[in-house]
Amino acid sequence: MSWMDRIGIKGEYFMKMNRLILCIIVILGVISPINGHGADITDNVIVIADETTGIIAKKNIDDLNLDIKVYEFASESDVYHQLEHALTNPNKRILLVSFQDTGNKFLDEHKELSNQVIVCIDTDEENIKNGIIQLNSTMCGTDDTNNLNIDYTTLILIVVIIGLISSIGIIFLKKKK
Repeated sequence: MSWMDRIGIKGEYFMKMNRLILCIIVILGVISPINGHGADITDNVIVIADETTGIIAKKNIDDLNLDIKVYEFASESDVYHQLEHALTNPNKRILLVSFQDTGNKFLDEHKELSNQVIVCIDTDEENIKNGIIQLNSTMCGTDDTNNLNIDYTTLILIVVIIGLISSIGIIFLKKKK
């Protein structure tokens, strides 16, 4: 007598359930990386800097008592990727105090983001401070209501997936009886 017979499960039902569980695992395995790819984990208002300009920017932000995060980047490709997040987030405000060439190239390609991306021309303390003040002035009137659409879309997607999985489970249970 097998363990399935002892608990009352027939072999063919168990095989169907194994296939169902395998399908669910595959579907969830495919959905998770797609949802996670390219997710923006940075704040909506940021300063992009390198090691030297990051120290100056952070000092000026602290002196002005502002709630702006400074992110230090080491490569132009990472900076470009971060700038691309502004394409899908209308609340994203970015000040570049380094990697100006990358920022100017990006703005040449995406002129519609000129009100969201500010490039400091020079990296001296006065220009960085003026850029931070300009970045702070662009924050007026921004709200986070557009970000709720993404959250509701994700919630709806999760509810639909759970509903489909539950429906399939109910169908299999009815076929068992």
